[in-house]
Parts: sequence; C-alpha cells; structure tokens
Amino acid sequence: MNFKITLAVIGLVIVASTIWLNTKMEQTASQEIRVSSTQLPDYYMTDFIIRGKDVGGLPKFQLAAVRMKHYPYDDHSDLVKPKMLFYTQDGPPWNVESETGRINNVKYQSGLKNLTSKRITLYGRVTIIQPKSDKGPEVKIHTRDLKYEPTTNYLSTDNSVEYQSGANKIKGVGLRANLKDGFIRILNKSRARYEPAKK
Repeated sequence: MNFKITLAVIGLVIVASTIWLNTKMEQTASQEIRVSSTQLPDYYMTDFIIRGKDVGGLPKFQLAAVRMKHYPYDDHSDLVKPKMLFYTQDGPPWNVESETGRINNVKYQSGLKNLTSKRITLYGRVTIIQPKSDKGPEVKIHTRDLKYEPTTNYLSTDNSVEYQSGANKIKGVGLRANLKDGFIRILNKSRARYEPAKK
C-alpha cells in the first residue's frame, strides 16, 4: 500500500513540476518576444538624400545612402553604404564614403543647459576625396570609423590615416578636421613624403 501512495505522490510531483515548468517557459518566451519586438525598426528609407544647412541657410553637408533603418528604442538609424558631401567656402565639395554608418543622439552640456545633437559615424573603410581644382591637386584621405558632429562641422577618428595631395603623402594616427574651413590635422606618429613642385 505504501508503495502505491509513494508512486501517486511522485506522479503528482512530476505533473505539478511539468505544469509549472511549461508556464514558466511560456512567460519567458512571451518576455523575449516583447523585448525583441521593441528593438525592431519602426521605419526605413532606401536611396534617400538628407541635406544640412548652416545657420545662414547655406549648404553644409549632404548625406545619401542605399538604405537607412530607424530604431525607436534609442532613436538611432543604421546606414548602408553612406555617401556624404561636405561643402567648402571656396573650392569643390569633399566626397566621403564608407561601408556602413549610424546616426545617433549625443548629449552634451552648453553652459547650464543639457542639450542633445545628432552624430553621424561612418564605419569600416572611409574614403575622403576633394577633386582637383584651380585651388590645388586632388586630395585623398583613407581611414576607418570616422565621426561627424553636424553642430560643429567637426570630423574625427583615432585610427590610422593616409593623406595624399598630389605627390605628397602623410601617414599617421588620428585625425581632426573641419573640411568646410580646410582644417585637417593628423595627430600622432606622422610620417611625410613631400615632392618638390616641378618648374
């Protein structure tokens, strides 16, 4: 008799454990579905162009990409094959291309105010070209993972940089630039090769 009671108790424990485990798994699966659905894009664009202007209404930059997906959970947008144009005060615009990119919000403080602005980060191999003009020869810059701050028109990277203007070449690490003003600075470990101008 005791054997039958013991078997019945074990059977009840197994049934209760199975019911509890199934309920727990359903709750976990439901939570995972909710978490992952909040991380899905809420809209996307293909073959688009965004134009930025300065405070005077003059063209500042242009951003185009094959595809952009916007994610609402942290308000960022991922870019596929982004291409940017940076307009200069005098001379042809700079062309900037990369493999992928991201637009996200950056918080900063100005005086006593907490502000938010956009940052565009170009990931992978980045190529920057200013075509030849009457102002000078073609300029090419190769680097990786370049950040652009539209509010300050400032470009930066801490990766290796190769700069070429005509026959002149500079290699180094780190870049700070404002292409509109023509300011380009290679930060560290710079090695240069200059060719004298031909007469």
